[in-house]
Amino acid sequence: MPVRWMAPESLMDGKFTMKSDVWSYGITLYEMLTLAQQPYLGLANESVFDYIGVKKKILTRPTGCPDFWYELMKRCWKYDPRERPTFAQIVGILLRHAEGGTLNFLMMNFVSFTEEISVRRLKLAEVLNL
Repeated sequence: MPVRWMAPESLMDGKFTMKSDVWSYGITLYEMLTLAQQPYLGLANESVFDYIGVKKKILTRPTGCPDFWYELMKRCWKYDPRERPTFAQIVGILLRHAEGGTLNFLMMNFVSFTEEISVRRLKLAEVLNL
């Protein structure tokens, strides 16, 4: 089971709905803004279950993540599914910001991206014995 992407109600009760898909979309946004960092990095699946389902915690803000994106993620991660936006509402939010000129992917802090590329190159060199 993809525990790291599952909504609390899916983890606890096996309920899968459009609202649980919205939770998963928020996790996917997190992955995009961290350049594919594993959600809940360092936690075993059992610990992720406890973190989300029992402690009712959400992922912390990624380094360099613009306010707009983290606020959208947090809306997707509302514990009560009724409080999460629909996908139609998410599209509306994105369109409003795009039309207003405030949706700018270049606002991301690419320092972490540069560091990540350096780390990946070092790991690749180790694997290839370069």
